[in-house]
Amino acid sequence: MLDTTLPTHALTGLTAVGWRKARPGEDGPQPIWPIRGGDGTDDGDQDEDADDTGDGDQDDDRDGDDQDDDKDLGDAGKKAMRALRKEIRELKAQARQGGQQSTKKDGTDDTTDPQALREQAREEARAEVWTERVEAAAIAAAAGRLANPQLAARLLDLSDVPKNDKGRPDRDALAELIDELLDDEPYLAAKSANSTDGRRFQGGADGGARKTPKKTAASLGEAVAARLAGKTGR
Repeated sequence: MLDTTLPTHALTGLTAVGWRKARPGEDGPQPIWPIRGGDGTDDGDQDEDADDTGDGDQDDDRDGDDQDDDKDLGDAGKKAMRALRKEIRELKAQARQGGQQSTKKDGTDDTTDPQALREQAREEARAEVWTERVEAAAIAAAAGRLANPQLAARLLDLSDVPKNDKGRPDRDALAELIDELLDDEPYLAAKSANSTDGRRFQGGADGGARKTPKKTAASLGEAVAARLAGKTGR
């Protein structure tokens, strides 16, 4: 039988205003306190905690999925993904900073200018494409001149390579950069670059290794006689 006497809260000293049905996990009817949270629980806080927990779990799940995907990439792929994510974060930070500076100059309350951000994104995309084209052209120009042509993209200063009349990286400028690199670091040169036809030693008019010329018969008769003599001697 339910005790109709309303209890008094041990902390606040206030008397309960009634009884409520038991929730899952509770034993019997529970008192209703006049101050929300007086019994140590807060429905609103629980809902907020649940929402926060859910968001955190979703973020964690997404991070976990990314980590699982990274496992399939190998060490090189993981390194590339980390670099890409870092670059994205830096670009976002630059965009935010650029928007704030623009707002300060204009004296407006807008934190971002969509048109300016789009133009900035297009410029960055064009710059990235141009960098890739210059690096590819440098590697192609270094083929046959550097032992490892891939080093051209890493060792050459390609930031000032101009465009030719067709809008492509200037080959003469790339050739000059490679010449300067080989002057400073000659050990990077390909072996074939040390000679005109890829050989280290070439025989010339002044001497060199030559094969002894074979003697030829003066006439058809001598050739036949020599062949017959060889057969007779066997």
